[in-house]
Amino acid sequence: MKTYSDFKTDYTQENLSLIIEELVEQAAEAALSVAGKGIFSSFLKCLTALGQKESKPDVEKCPEHFLLYYHYDLIADDVRQIFARFKSLVRYESIIEYDKNEISLYFGIKCDGNFEYGVAYDNLIPIGQFKITKSVINWIVKLESKSAQSLKRELVNLSFDNIITMGIIKTEMKQFKPGYFEKESKPMIADKVISFGYYGVGRWENGKIDEAELMTIKNNLNKWVLSRRWGKKVLINVKPESFWLFINIKMK
Repeated sequence: MKTYSDFKTDYTQENLSLIIEELVEQAAEAALSVAGKGIFSSFLKCLTALGQKESKPDVEKCPEHFLLYYHYDLIADDVRQIFARFKSLVRYESIIEYDKNEISLYFGIKCDGNFEYGVAYDNLIPIGQFKITKSVINWIVKLESKSAQSLKRELVNLSFDNIITMGIIKTEMKQFKPGYFEKESKPMIADKVISFGYYGVGRWENGKIDEAELMTIKNNLNKWVLSRRWGKKVLINVKPESFWLFINIKMK
């Protein structure tokens, strides 16, 4: 059994210095990873200062694992200068690469129910993340930031359950195949509807899809949707238009 004197010799000044240094590094890493709602408020102020007051969700650049996504292409020096104005953001200046003139900022709701924001180059570099809850949705809807107006409009008519269900739907719809298609559109959200588009499905004549094939697709979709846990929470509509087949899934 070790005595007090044993412990004293174990923990030399050099060992203690190394331990303290390691703890400081861990604390610094933790500080960079736990950014949440408070720092997101500063992040929005940063976007406003950069002139990004009104924008719509970026459907084309939306990653597969995001349900709702906002993307801003900016000048790196401008972002660095604005970050330096905020105590809560200045520590993230190191994320901004000095050898690149351009940078992107982003925020959005992921399909797993987390809200994420950060810096984007070829990959997304998160600054912060927090879980979407009913209270968080209420908090976002009440934000006064000019850079949050579009986000607020998207969320004001959506419940917590709607958001979680839509995230699951977007993820699971990758499994559904309406048949051979040449290309597909990015999923879009409007009010309580999430839409998926497929180009070149089925046989078309004079701008109209073959009715028998359309009925088969509808039946297969109905059967597939009812097999999902969220199947009874939604209404579905299939709309052919100009060689596109759109599947619209609406929250009840």
